[in-house]
Amino acid sequence: MRSGSLNSKSSTHGSGGANVKLVWLLLMIPVAYLVVSRSIAHLCEQRLYDGDRLEVRDCRECLGKGHDEKYARDFNGLGINCMACLGTGKIQVLVPGLQRPTQVWGAVIDWQAGESWTSHQCPKDVRLDLENSILLSTEEKSLRGALPGIGVWFKTDGGRVSAKTDRGGRFGCKLLPGRYVVEVEAEGFAKLQSTLEIEALRAPVWLEKNTILHGRSPEERKSKDGIAVIILLERSGEGSGMLRTFLLPE
Repeated sequence: MRSGSLNSKSSTHGSGGANVKLVWLLLMIPVAYLVVSRSIAHLCEQRLYDGDRLEVRDCRECLGKGHDEKYARDFNGLGINCMACLGTGKIQVLVPGLQRPTQVWGAVIDWQAGESWTSHQCPKDVRLDLENSILLSTEEKSLRGALPGIGVWFKTDGGRVSAKTDRGGRFGCKLLPGRYVVEVEAEGFAKLQSTLEIEALRAPVWLEKNTILHGRSPEERKSKDGIAVIILLERSGEGSGMLRTFLLPE
């Protein structure tokens, strides 16, 4: 009888411990959601630099009406919220100041080993952000001829900005408006020295909830998405290489 009683108590204690763990797990779900949602919001937040300002304007897609009239006509008057403003009719617009930097996405490529078109066409995956890294295959993520671990220097009168290519041969940095001397050195390759002009961003950046591609000016694309800088290196004794710039998306 005593043995049975002990087994019964042990079973009760075990189930009680499991219930406590379950309660703690349920309590942690909203906490985890709050942490993750705030982290995502922080990553997506637009940083303001000196001279930048935020304005609220009528949505340029629905003209402030909040619904998509085209879809309403197609579906017998059924109202569908505008995807750009999610039905609010308003959009935050960032008006860049003179000191807002331009985002630069780049790659250093062995000209002989890379595709022949890299000299005149921007590789589609030069900007390997989180979204692209999930959607692209391993082969698509790779840039043929890309050189890892290469230092890139952007020099100007006000100082210099340095970057280093990752394992995929890519690099990223932000550059203030100005004229830069770009220098790249790699073992077995001729030293590249070129110039890069970064103009002050002027077009307002519309912070839509969903990406709007049509109707965007080249200047606005540069303000929001940045530019791509492709650096093609020549083997030693075969040339001096080349630097090409492209708007994103190309």
